[in-house]
Amino acid sequence: MSERDIDKVISLVKECFPDVRVDQLQVSNPNDDNGIWYFWIPGAEHDEIHVENSYGNCPFYCETYRSDERFTTESIEATVDLICGHLASASNQNVPLGICLVSGGLDSCVTAAIARNENTHVAMLHVSYGQRTEVREREAFFKISGFYNAFRVLDVSIEYLAKIGGSSLTDENIAVSETDLSSKEIPTSYVPFRNANMLSIATSWAEVIGADAIYIGAVAEDSSGYPDCRPEFFEAFQETIKTGTKPETHIEIRTPIIHLSKAEIVKKGVELNAPLHLTWSCYRSEEVACGTCDSCALRLLGFERAGIKDPISYQR
Repeated sequence: MSERDIDKVISLVKECFPDVRVDQLQVSNPNDDNGIWYFWIPGAEHDEIHVENSYGNCPFYCETYRSDERFTTESIEATVDLICGHLASASNQNVPLGICLVSGGLDSCVTAAIARNENTHVAMLHVSYGQRTEVREREAFFKISGFYNAFRVLDVSIEYLAKIGGSSLTDENIAVSETDLSSKEIPTSYVPFRNANMLSIATSWAEVIGADAIYIGAVAEDSSGYPDCRPEFFEAFQETIKTGTKPETHIEIRTPIIHLSKAEIVKKGVELNAPLHLTWSCYRSEEVACGTCDSCALRLLGFERAGIKDPISYQR
């Protein structure tokens, strides 16, 4: 079998960049001949260039994550020049990567839409903690991740928070209270220091995959009840990240909806075409949202004040 053009391209590119890595997309149809090759440099793995042709011979179709532009090369020399030109300036900074914590609820979905708008790639992280609606929230997370074609997906559990208890979301012996939006007390649904646990996991992952931002859908409107939703909490945790990671690591916590009302969050979601119909906010039920827990009540009020119909159904 004669040497294919792609084999010559790979050999010539490696002469210029000995450290270059080349991966082939594994496809299910053998007739496709594994016809997509990814060229990337260690340390700049997000800024790869794709070369495609089912049979490994010219012409090649080339594209990168830096732009939506697609190039066609008619010769081996032109293909090598294009790849080497790209690799010469390859850097992860050319293709921003953010991690978004996605519970499956309204706030995290809109935050994911903002993250997707601000980054070339978004990795999505879901953290279960033994909550009552764990299964339904995870289902919403995977649907939202699929909608946005997440760069990476990580689903982890910190169910030790359920063993610690102290919250109606994790302890069957504590009832989920009926809504009281006028109350200034910490609600029974507060899970002690939950956001710190989640941000720690996100930071570990960000340092490994080279993400430079962590998005979390915290809302200051909730901060009278949830102390770990206050802006000053995230400012303090930002210092923890700076102190506790490698010197070359730079990770920024981003809370893009923290100063928005629920109505403004709904409007922002609609503006960004976020898949609000895929979200789940109820603290009590996994079948039909109850409509009376704090989370449902805040959500319903937000849609009402935004003048937009909530796309999910409620028991009452």
